[in-house]
Amino acid sequence: MISIRRRLAIALCVALGALLFLGMGVLHAALRHALLRQFDEALVARLRDVESDLRRGVDPASVAPQYDHHGHRGQRDYFVAYGPDGRVVASDGGVDLGRLDAPETRRGPGGVRFWNMTLPDGRPARAGELPIRSPASGVSRVVVVVDRIGLEHALGATLLAVTIVGVALLTVTVTVVLWMLKRGLRPLDALSVEAEKIDATTLDHRFNVAVLPKELRPIGTRLNDLLARLQSSFTRERRVSADLAHELRTPLAELRVLAESALKWPDARDPQTDREVLAAAAHMEALIERMLLLARSEGSKLVLAQETVDVSSLLGSVWRTFSARAAERGLASRIELPPASVETDPVLLRSIVSNLVENAVDYAPATGLVAISCREEGENSAVIEVSNTTTDLKQEDLSRLFERYWRKEAARSSSGHFGLGLSLVRGFCDLLGWSITARLDKDGRLIMTLRGLGRGAASPRSSG
Repeated sequence: MISIRRRLAIALCVALGALLFLGMGVLHAALRHALLRQFDEALVARLRDVESDLRRGVDPASVAPQYDHHGHRGQRDYFVAYGPDGRVVASDGGVDLGRLDAPETRRGPGGVRFWNMTLPDGRPARAGELPIRSPASGVSRVVVVVDRIGLEHALGATLLAVTIVGVALLTVTVTVVLWMLKRGLRPLDALSVEAEKIDATTLDHRFNVAVLPKELRPIGTRLNDLLARLQSSFTRERRVSADLAHELRTPLAELRVLAESALKWPDARDPQTDREVLAAAAHMEALIERMLLLARSEGSKLVLAQETVDVSSLLGSVWRTFSARAAERGLASRIELPPASVETDPVLLRSIVSNLVENAVDYAPATGLVAISCREEGENSAVIEVSNTTTDLKQEDLSRLFERYWRKEAARSSSGHFGLGLSLVRGFCDLLGWSITARLDKDGRLIMTLRGLGRGAASPRSSG
């Protein structure tokens, strides 16, 4: 499992460790260079002293400072003066150095050449050669050799100190990095712990976005939105289950009563009983078919056919189907159908319009009005409106019109409506890419408006 904390910790520790290693390396190199330069400066000073003594005719060995020959950190220097012919003119005689020739290296300040060497007794040493340009004393060059024991100890101590400091700093750095990561990721840990506690029973929980860092606020906001949608979905599904049980309870109870009656009085059975059984079964079948159709529409499993549909003819055909029912209820009608066509699925469009017209005819109060119209709106947009008068619908009910099983009736009726028609309409509109809106006008009419891409010209015609 990928861990952000682990990856950040490793990356930061490696990066800071590399920078620390580089810094310690630069520090050690600078200290080493400073010690070597200080050592060489002392060596040059000794060369100048020997040269000065030889010019004055003084034996440099007689005026050389006393050194500790046996101390662990003792330091001893030796000199050799050579004449123009290469013979040894003077030396301190402490060690037989033989002939010392400087390697062909670049000369430093004052023409001095430096090189490392090993004394006859195995001690490391550093030599410096100073050429004398005016050999009045018969000396052409002077070589001074100084053992490096003290310098090596100083360099070793420097390396050890730099290493100890580097390890200590690396330890402190790792500790600080881990602590800062723990502190910096604390809001993320808290968010994770809070999210782990959420289940199907706590969907009403919301994250406090105000206390989250700026980087986590979009995540908290999106999680809250997701929880709100999940809560709404769960609530709707629970309501759907309860409503479905309520819808099925009535026909099932009817079937049970009829079956018990048939068993109790088998000789009294008449055709009316069979018709009632058939009606109850048809009611449940219609309900189940509506539910399956709604599920298919929400799952986008319906195959769409794109055809040129004559909208006005389709609306007229649907109205003729329900006109007799409207007349039985004493409803007035106002039908305005200018010619218009649209590229869409004719079956789904007919189903949408049929549901809207059926609802308008069945829910309009007696002697009310049902109106159907279509028109062009812009170059490529067609609008269909189905409206009916209403007496008990309120503005706050509009937001629930498209919910499954919702009906304004206080108690369930056997009117043949299941509260699924407008849910189907919304699902089919989504599939077709159409929009549907519901509104109440000032006269209390419920107006359902469909909008979709269409084409056609119109010369209005009316029927009533």
